[in-house]
Amino acid sequence: MVWLNKHASQLIDHNLQRKDKEYVMKIEKFNEDAASLHKKLRPFANEQAMQHVTDYVNQYISHTDIWTMKFKMNLQNAEVATMQILHLTFLMPQIEGHEREWAKFRELQEVFPTLSDFAEAQFSLHYERVKKLI
Repeated sequence: MVWLNKHASQLIDHNLQRKDKEYVMKIEKFNEDAASLHKKLRPFANEQAMQHVTDYVNQYISHTDIWTMKFKMNLQNAEVATMQILHLTFLMPQIEGHEREWAKFRELQEVFPTLSDFAEAQFSLHYERVKKLI
């Protein structure tokens, strides 16, 4: 009986570790895609017009900024994912043409709510705060 409980405990532990790893990988992929989109769009962005949004977003990103994501800890952070989609939401209306980038943005908008249970609520909270700044 003791062996059975130990075995079940190990199975549950292994399962939880795998789910945690999948969750982190999903956030990391989202952040990498969003960072790549930011890098492509930077030459076409009016950074002066985006300054308030950029300053707000940069408060939540450690050791770097929204335009140059560098560290793995930032890429694995759900808060950074929220900040990237928030920044892109305000940035994309400035970008004309660039159909591939718009398609990628729409894809990120579809994926974002699936990152966590609280992703949309967190986005809404930050969105309202940024709207007040502008």
